[in-house]
Amino acid sequence: MDREMNGFINLVKIRKATKKDAKEMSKIFKTEFSKSPYNEKWTERSALRRIKDYFHYTEIFVAIYKKKIMGFIIFLKFFWYDGFRILIDEIVVDSEFQNKGIGRKLMENVELIAKKQRVRVIWLYSNIHSDAANFYPKIGYNKKDWVLFEKELK
Repeated sequence: MDREMNGFINLVKIRKATKKDAKEMSKIFKTEFSKSPYNEKWTERSALRRIKDYFHYTEIFVAIYKKKIMGFIIFLKFFWYDGFRILIDEIVVDSEFQNKGIGRKLMENVELIAKKQRVRVIWLYSNIHSDAANFYPKIGYNKKDWVLFEKELK
């Protein structure tokens, strides 16, 4: 990372999200997941409902620069047979701020929380065709031999 980028990322603050952040987060969510490879059809209303729902059962942190939310991470802690784990449900960075270290900083924040809470493993999932699928191995995450199955009910 060059010095200019390093200077920028040092000005980015990570803090726990509040419900007041939901509207700004939902706009980022809707915008980023409407793009390829996801092509999801979120409306402003449905994205806001999704973000508000997360506040009931997950931890949420936002990346802030000059009072603007640039991205966020949503995760939950749960018990597995060998100890606690964290599942990262969403990590979303506004495309204007992607490839500037925001995602890495959000992930490092969760890893720090995990270590403090003696969590053994962090899980996440990604669309195989997304930029994120290339990002996670760069920060030490290994692909596992699992497959997501889906059945659409009619």
